[in-house]
Amino acid sequence: MKYSVTLIVDNLRGSSENSFTGDFEPDLKVLYMTSGDKVLVVPGSSIKGVIKKNALMVCKNRDPIEEIFGLPGTKQGKVEFGWGYVSSAKPNKRYGVKLDQKLGIVKTAHLYSFEYLPGKLSLKFEAREVYPLSQNSREILKNSIKLLKYTSIGWGGSKGLGIIKEVEIQEG
Repeated sequence: MKYSVTLIVDNLRGSSENSFTGDFEPDLKVLYMTSGDKVLVVPGSSIKGVIKKNALMVCKNRDPIEEIFGLPGTKQGKVEFGWGYVSSAKPNKRYGVKLDQKLGIVKTAHLYSFEYLPGKLSLKFEAREVYPLSQNSREILKNSIKLLKYTSIGWGGSKGLGIIKEVEIQEG
């Protein structure tokens, strides 16, 4: 079974907090896959992480969660999450500073930058069953994908700036 998913997102953000160059430029090479033209992508691991978080809210039983996503380092899940391809958009750059949470002041030498994609964007990805799922696990996966609506998604360690407004799933 294959699930083709389209998310309509308002803004996307990636974090480059730990990977900026000396001139404070974002280094988000994972965002770009090139085959002629530049294509913006969100890693499948970022998509998988948000869907897994939803699955943990939907299902308290760990067996279907392990069946779908696997266990870190020991058991592979039965579902593969592909890269999320973003509709064309021109990235913008913003800067920020890290705050000392205890003192509530700016930390010394902690300027960082991040890129974000402004406006309404379409993000498309596929989730494929590498091995057939049980009917229960299939329902949990679909419901977890549907729960993406009104959540945020980002990449590179970012919790996200973008809010998902619509979720469309096609099974095939």
